[in-house]
Amino acid sequence: MGIERIAKTLIVLALGITVMVTSCTKPSLVGAGIFPEEDFTNLGFTDTISMITSTEMGDSVRVYSPDQNQQLGNYLCGVVNDPIFGISSSQIYNQFILTRTNPDFSNVFSVDSLVFRLALNTDSLTYNGDISQPQSFNVYQLSEDMDNLEEYYSNQTFMAGNLIGSVNGYFPNISDSTTIDVWGTDSLGNNVIETEKLAPHMSFVLDQALADDMVYNADDSTFTGNTNFRNYFKGINIVPDPSNTALLRFNYQSEVSEMVLYYSEGNDPDSLIHRTFTFAINTLTAKTVNFNHDIGGTPVADAIAGTSISDSLVYVQGMEGPNAKISFPYAESLDNIIVNNAELILTVAEPMVDTVLYPLPSYLIATQLLDGIGFVTLGDVTSSGVILNSFGGNYSNVMENGIEYRRYRLNISKHFQEIIDGTAEYPDIYLSVFNKAELSNRVVLGGGNSSEYQAKLNLTYTKLE
Repeated sequence: MGIERIAKTLIVLALGITVMVTSCTKPSLVGAGIFPEEDFTNLGFTDTISMITSTEMGDSVRVYSPDQNQQLGNYLCGVVNDPIFGISSSQIYNQFILTRTNPDFSNVFSVDSLVFRLALNTDSLTYNGDISQPQSFNVYQLSEDMDNLEEYYSNQTFMAGNLIGSVNGYFPNISDSTTIDVWGTDSLGNNVIETEKLAPHMSFVLDQALADDMVYNADDSTFTGNTNFRNYFKGINIVPDPSNTALLRFNYQSEVSEMVLYYSEGNDPDSLIHRTFTFAINTLTAKTVNFNHDIGGTPVADAIAGTSISDSLVYVQGMEGPNAKISFPYAESLDNIIVNNAELILTVAEPMVDTVLYPLPSYLIATQLLDGIGFVTLGDVTSSGVILNSFGGNYSNVMENGIEYRRYRLNISKHFQEIIDGTAEYPDIYLSVFNKAELSNRVVLGGGNSSEYQAKLNLTYTKLE
């Protein structure tokens, strides 16, 4: 905290007017060496603020927006059977867009293949489940229109028809590039097979009948523009096999993610020209995910139903998974104080985590649940849409009495001041995984009544006389 902010506090003391000030990292050291020690006799600290914690099931989240700045970068697809959080699954829907119009298929000798590729996210800490096991997926052709000018949420589904591709027993490799064979020409103009390295990805060879139909049977107007093309081919639906063991993250912003038609032109089989036609996935194509959570018979279900000691542990998960709710029932009794710093401390319940299969979320976010609107981040979290460094939200390792703990720290100073002042219209705080539409990570945290992993609020304040 700088001299200017301390000066504001001194003015408040002089005038006896209650104001709110923003937090600082170590308020107990504010002004050390600048002002006389007696100026800080009204500073106080407590970590015994009463709180009530509980677990509530999450709601649908926005997964597509026409605004390219609000579109997801990664889309989840797969299945995880988690002993604590239950069965979580996700399927993908997406459109394609033409990269050029009016291709000339009049001299096609053969249609070689239609290949759909999806780039894999390469951050292993954002995967949930066992990616060392084989995964299987089916691809279906959409029979219902998607609209790239509409917003979509994770509870939205689209009708699909024919099975047009599948991958069975695929072992995800998120760290190594893949080499593929492509046609090229040598210095004499002869066709040669060359190799090309692509970022980690999964490939589907789609139905040959579909590829043939695009070239030989599609109406002449099909490739004149995207509207006509989408009327002909509405998109695809990627569905994971129920036996899968992981939720994969596909990077739709990668140039590798595309559909490519391979075909050959000419009349002489010995001198064919090999060509490609690419269908892109970009900010102008709608792409969504549909989440499903089956929590039956799990500790999460017990906590939500209140059949367990729900205040001892709270559960937080990405996708449409649960959030932790925190209330401060007696905060308004702390009147006549200025909050210098209010830091929420949440400790990971270590016996309930397996960070090999289920890595912890890198960040948690603090929100309010507004009537008719949904979850909105606290003012402590963002400013003009940008996450504030002062908020924290990440976890760190802490040693206490020879035991290592992992703790999340969240600065909620502004919101807690509003609770004290009685001006917070929605005082309850909901903790969720940051960027939960793209992540399936989960964590179990100690609640307000936990004996070993108790949630706490470290409050440093100035008492007004």
